[in-house]
Amino acid sequence: MILKFFSNSSKSIFTKILFSAIILSFGLWGVGDIIRHVSETKTAISVGKYKISSEQLDREYSQMKQNIKTMGAKPLTEEEFNKMNGKEVILNNIIDKAVEEETIRQIGIIVPRKSLANIIYSLPEFQTNGVFNEKLYVSLLRQSGISESGLLLQIKNSIARNQLFHPIISGYKVPDFIRNKLGAVYESNKTIYVSILNVNDVKNVKEADEDTLKQYYENNKMKYKKPETRNIALLKMDYTKFIEEIQITEEEINDYYKNNKESFKGVETRDFERFEFSTKEEANNAHSKLAQDISDKVKEKLLANSQLLKEMKKEEFPNDVSKDIFNLKEGNISSVYTIGGKYYIYLLKKINAPVEKDISEIRKEIKSIIQNEKVNTPEFYSSIKEIKNKIDDSFAAGKDVDKVAKETRAEIIEIEDITKESDELIKQYVPDDETRKEIQETIFLTNENQASPIIESKEVDTVSYVVWVRKINKESIPELNKIKEEVKKDYVFEKKDKELTNIMDDMIENNKDILNQIKSLNNTKKFVIAKKDLMLQPDNKDIKKNIKEIIETLRSYEILNEILSTLHKEDSKYYKIANDKYAFVHVSDIEQPEQASNTVLYMIGQFLKNSVANDIVLLAKKDFKNRQNIKKYEKIIEERTKTVN
Repeated sequence: MILKFFSNSSKSIFTKILFSAIILSFGLWGVGDIIRHVSETKTAISVGKYKISSEQLDREYSQMKQNIKTMGAKPLTEEEFNKMNGKEVILNNIIDKAVEEETIRQIGIIVPRKSLANIIYSLPEFQTNGVFNEKLYVSLLRQSGISESGLLLQIKNSIARNQLFHPIISGYKVPDFIRNKLGAVYESNKTIYVSILNVNDVKNVKEADEDTLKQYYENNKMKYKKPETRNIALLKMDYTKFIEEIQITEEEINDYYKNNKESFKGVETRDFERFEFSTKEEANNAHSKLAQDISDKVKEKLLANSQLLKEMKKEEFPNDVSKDIFNLKEGNISSVYTIGGKYYIYLLKKINAPVEKDISEIRKEIKSIIQNEKVNTPEFYSSIKEIKNKIDDSFAAGKDVDKVAKETRAEIIEIEDITKESDELIKQYVPDDETRKEIQETIFLTNENQASPIIESKEVDTVSYVVWVRKINKESIPELNKIKEEVKKDYVFEKKDKELTNIMDDMIENNKDILNQIKSLNNTKKFVIAKKDLMLQPDNKDIKKNIKEIIETLRSYEILNEILSTLHKEDSKYYKIANDKYAFVHVSDIEQPEQASNTVLYMIGQFLKNSVANDIVLLAKKDFKNRQNIKKYEKIIEERTKTVN
């Protein structure tokens, strides 16, 4: 045992704190990713001198994906995993860990072997009556499936990581007097009056006469400038329509069925009764009873949620569960399994043998398979290339898009008034971001009545596009007589907006009786609220309702936060909450407690301490990452990750 080479050491609180981070990393990601193999050759990702081989990527990606997919009560499907961008999350996590390790190497952080011994000896899990028990230690390692070298390396990495980040945040502490002062401010109840004022409600604003309107138009010409737009015909070639034209004979279908009969057998499925428990003790007690008697009477007394799972396939369960329950005999029960914080026992009810499908049931499926096989041949791709060459030659010969579409049976999509700034008009026809971006750029590089080169879809390899620019609408400023009504409305609106802000400014600066003034305004609401309500969000339904109502009135959480943070008693201020609306706010009273509650004091301390510490660590991580030379070998990554289930 390697521990025998360590000298005796004292137990420290510091090592226990470190181990909490280790436990977290065990629970989420496992430890399989920490064992390196010298024989690995192909590099999938490199961070500085630190290299992640393709084999190492296999292990880490597979383990992390399995952990993510089985963290909930029900395993995630592949579609659900893809929707949450699981692949990107895992790869970023692998790269982030590699950045930390490379930074640790570059800085030269060294973890003494004595520190590792300190942690092992101090863990209560490996002690009997407060003394380290080596037999218990060996036994627990064996049961967990974690090698000793793996455990020690994980602890070593955690210590090094702590040494990397601890100096950044160790000196930060919120002084008590700041905490007390902030606590009282946060618990102060502010009585706030809010009135919503509409620009369009301002009266007695005259319309502009002809000379004034002309002058306004001249001064604001650029406001009415229309950007350059283009009308295009987007030629879409979907080569899958040619797949349907591939002729498949009955003889080919029959031969394929004979040669692949075994592959058309259904898979073996099983019916289970699953029992769910909230605690491990309940599950273990139930397991003891079911092991002796699985009668309905016993099952009724278990007080467990039970569910019948019919025709379940092996891959629908986590790997460690399926290995066990698919080796059960009918009428037998499984071990107790922990999934997503719940405890489960499976009872095998029935084994459903695979059923062979008759050729009449799968004729269409076989035809589709043969078609796809023929698609993946040089001959089919050669025919597609011929179509593309024909399109290029047709445009080169001066044919327009309509003739080319007719000759090649391509689809024409007409889109008008496309601007340089937005690809929203194209989005409904080309959902793929990367392809759409290339089409958008190509539109404004192509001349009128000209075709672009063929653009291959980045998402579907059987789809191509050509941009034909039908018309270029150059940027222009419409003449006044064409937009006269629009200019009139803008002039009046600006005058009303100016008049309203003048009225509100006058109220704030000169009116001593402002509270009565604001109360007399339409749509005035009174709120009593403290800054703590925004942070604590307690279960008090009245407070929650109050917060929701004032945020809806102000149309902004940020405005409410500013009011509570900056406005004092008798202060007034107005905020623009829409193009035609203002919120006029007046603080009539502030009720401040002599001493803030312990809850708020604790919350303030934790909030400031944790937010600052976390922000600094995030900034440090980002800086470490920016300083590293990170290379991703996309082909290797794609090859290694696409087959992992």
